[in-house]
Formats: sequence, structure tokens, C-alpha cells
Amino acid sequence: MWVAGFIARLPALQLPGPLTASILGAILFLACLCSGYRRTTPVQAITCGITTALVAALINLMMLGSLLIDDTGAAHPNTALSILGFFAASTVLGAFAGAIGGHLGRNNPLPPDDTNGRAQFARFAIIAALSTLPVLLVGGLVTSNDAGLSVPDWPTSYGLNMILFPLSRMTGGIYYEHAHRLFGMLAGLGALLLFAYAIARLMRARDVDARERTTRKRDVALALVALIAVSVQGVLGGVRVTDATGSDDPANITENYDTARDAGTVNDPNFALTTDTGGSKALALVHGITGQLTFALLCVIAAMFCPAWIAARDRTRTSEPRAPDRLLQAFAYFLIGTVFLQLILGAMVRHTHQSHALFTHIGMSMLVVALAAFAGLRAVTRHRQVRNLRRFGNGALHSTLMQFALGWSALFIVVPNYKETGPDPTSAVLIATAHQFLGAVVIAMTALLAAWTWRESAPPSPSGRRAGGEGS
Repeated sequence: MWVAGFIARLPALQLPGPLTASILGAILFLACLCSGYRRTTPVQAITCGITTALVAALINLMMLGSLLIDDTGAAHPNTALSILGFFAASTVLGAFAGAIGGHLGRNNPLPPDDTNGRAQFARFAIIAALSTLPVLLVGGLVTSNDAGLSVPDWPTSYGLNMILFPLSRMTGGIYYEHAHRLFGMLAGLGALLLFAYAIARLMRARDVDARERTTRKRDVALALVALIAVSVQGVLGGVRVTDATGSDDPANITENYDTARDAGTVNDPNFALTTDTGGSKALALVHGITGQLTFALLCVIAAMFCPAWIAARDRTRTSEPRAPDRLLQAFAYFLIGTVFLQLILGAMVRHTHQSHALFTHIGMSMLVVALAAFAGLRAVTRHRQVRNLRRFGNGALHSTLMQFALGWSALFIVVPNYKETGPDPTSAVLIATAHQFLGAVVIAMTALLAAWTWRESAPPSPSGRRAGGEGS
């Protein structure tokens, strides 16, 4: 719903409000229908639909706030009534959609969960990881439009609470930068809920064996790492803004904004009230690198929560684990290291426009493609029976090839605009953003391939060999 709302309100699109609301309502209806699908009883289906709608409504308050605030930051007189009506409408829609979903799946109920809740926990971890993708996408638009300083203060936005910043003031570069912040809050919420979920599972671990209890403690630690990584990334982006030069006096910010609004420059994609310093430019570069690494980290953590990961770990403690594939391990580890270097070079090109970084980036891409081909093809051909190796071998190979092709498009369409002043052409913005976004996918795929290669190709543990498989 957030991604659809963001696209609908893009400065170049600006769909009418009723049409945008209809699209968001349709998405919520489908989500509630899927939630109620295949539930065992009609009551359970309706309950799932209502719960889904209420959770979505609660999270969507962060979007609704921008519609209930005027340009001065004052709330509309009917704010409380509007919020109540919003929740009531969501409840009715959720109950109706859940009932339909339950009816459609009444003859095909969900099978019982034999993973003691781990499969559901892993799915939520995947959702938490995927919630960072819109942050990267919108962040790419921010960088491509040079809009990183369109909102000059942090953690407020022009002196207002971020979730209460009026939609009417989200124009030009302000729209991209403020949307980036809101999506960052959504990703932070996902990481926080994942951590709470892990703690709740640990607190309910009274009736499980010692190994499962230890595993759940590990889950809490990994979820905490994910939360810290997302939080640090958010703070890093905020410090990048506050480190730029320019008055941080709210009165001066308001005055300068009013002047820019009267002149019409607030509608420019690269609108800014402050100026980068050497420190803020360096922080912008680091922020871009760590953002993609954070997404890859969350993907690997989500993989470590999966039942398949636990099953593979347990196999290494038996007397008959899979034989380690040293060659695949070498290719996978070299690939992730090379992609990491390529990420740094790409960020240098994006933020500094240095020629030597560009030429090194181009040359390094050849090595990345070769390593991805070797690692991906070996994982697919030699380990076809191992689903995760096959899946992420294909993912690493194909995402790298697409990124390679997109990189050459960027070379001829985006790079020539580096010497130009003013906003870049739309084609250059779209290709540069897609190249950065797909780069995050490549890093995640290669990280997952390396992680599953290590997990599935790990040699048997000494305790497993001594126990002769008793530990399983």
C-alpha cells in the first residue's frame, strides 16, 4: 500500500485522490482475502481478515497523518472522527474480504504447522527484510535527483514531526527525501517487531528441548543485530543531513522555504536549502553503501531463521552430512568479496563522479560476471537437488547479468550528465535508480548464495562424528 501510494503521488504522476484511495483499498481487500483464504472455519477467516485490516490501518496512520495536517502543521478539526472512520471502514472491508477468502478456500484448509512456529517466524523475517527494499528504491531516486538535502533538518521535517508533515508540502525533491524517511521508519518498525517476535518465541520456549531453546536465544541475538543495523542506518542518514552547511534555526528555515515556494524552486527535483560539506558528502557515500549491506544482512538473517537452515545445521551433526564442495565455496566467497568492492566503487561513481572509480568499476564488472557465472552454474548443475543452492545460484547469476547490461546503459545515458548542471533527464534518473536498486538485489543474492553454500557444504562437526549421528 505504501509503495502504491508513493507511485500514485509522484510529482510527475499525481493521480487524483479518489483513484489513489481506490487502488489502496483494492490492495487491502486482496490482502485480507488472502489472510482469510483456506482458514478452517468462517469465524477464523473473518477474524484473520479483520486483524489484517486493523494492523494495516494502524501502520497506515503514518501516512494518514500527512493528510490530516494543513500547511502550518495544525490538525484539521475532524481529525479524531476521520481516524475513527478510517478504522471502522478498514474493519468492515477486512471482515468482508476475509469471509470471501474463507469461502473460496473452504475445501482446501491449511495444513498443520509441523515446524513449531518456525516457518511463520521465518516468513515474518523475510517480510522485515523486504520492507527495506522500498527504502533503497526511494533512496536511489533521492541520489539520482540530488535531493538528499531537500529537507534540511532531522529528525524533524521543517520543524514538524515526520509523520505529520503535510502532503501539500511534499513537492519536488522534498517528496523523494521525505518519502525516503517514511519508508525508513517502516523498515525500522519491521525490524523492531521482528525483535519482539523473537523475544516472544523465547519466552514461550518452556515446553521445547534444550537445543530448540538455544536456537531461539540465537534468534533473539540475530534479530537484535538486524534492529541495530537498521537503526544505525537511519541515524547515519540523519547525521548526513545535519552535517551539511546551512542555518538550523527553524525560523530561518521557514523563511527560506517560503521564499523558495514563492519563486517556484520547491518544485525542482534537486531543491535544497543547505549545501553539502566534505563530511556530509562522505556520510552520503557511506550511507549508500551501508544501506545495501543492511538489506543483504537482513536477507541472510531471515535465511538463518528458516526451517531448512536448521535442518541443514542438524545434518552437519550427523554421521552422513553432504560432502563439502570446496570449489563452490571458493567461488561464492570470492564473488561476495568482489561484489562488495564493486559496491564501494559504484557509490564513489554516484557521489563523487571520479573517472578512475568509473573505469575501475567497469573493469571490475567483468570479474563479477565471471565469478557469478562460475558460482551460479556450479550451484545449479552440481547441486540441483539442494533447493536453496539452486535457487540462489540462479538468482546470483541472472541478477548479475541484468545488472551488467543495465550498467552499460547507465554508462551511455547517465554518465554524460555528470558534467551538466540542473536536474538530470528522466531517462537518466530512471536508469541510475534502477542500476542502484538492482545492485542491492545482486548483493543480497550473492550473500545468500555464500551463506547457503557455507551451510549446505559445511563439513560434519567433530561432535557429530564422535556421536555417530546421535545428536540428530
